[in-house]
Amino acid sequence: MRDIRRFLVSIAIGIAVVLIPGTDLVSQSPQCKQQAINSLVVVAKTLQQSGFSLNGTTPRVGYLSEGKAAGFQTTLIKGNIYAFVVAGGCVANVELSIYDENKNVVAKYDGGKPFAAVKVQPQWTGTFYGVIRLHGTTEDPAVVVQLMGWRSF
Repeated sequence: MRDIRRFLVSIAIGIAVVLIPGTDLVSQSPQCKQQAINSLVVVAKTLQQSGFSLNGTTPRVGYLSEGKAAGFQTTLIKGNIYAFVVAGGCVANVELSIYDENKNVVAKYDGGKPFAAVKVQPQWTGTFYGVIRLHGTTEDPAVVVQLMGWRSF
């Protein structure tokens, strides 16, 4: 329970401080932000119940326009399983793809939901890339919250 509380505090700090530079908080619907946070909290609890650690991970919060893509890169270590989660507020469909360093798709989710979650078990330690797309937004740009959890296998 203490981990969940710390996680919720880190989300609140992320929303207050770690927003993508240049975005205008006043123009964004508080309802959309809350939808994204609520979705992410539910998924985070599920990840923890499944044995994934959220320690050392900070949710990334930002905005993304309809049909546009946002990318990220991370180093994944062989011997771990990683879960990537993206939740959107005021959005119908979040699409998430993870690629290896050779640009091969290693995981993808496009299930028509306001969140996406994929697991990756790298066969080697290296750089991996993620791409997020939003479809069916009711506010432009929409709120996006991203989280990564991990566990050893």
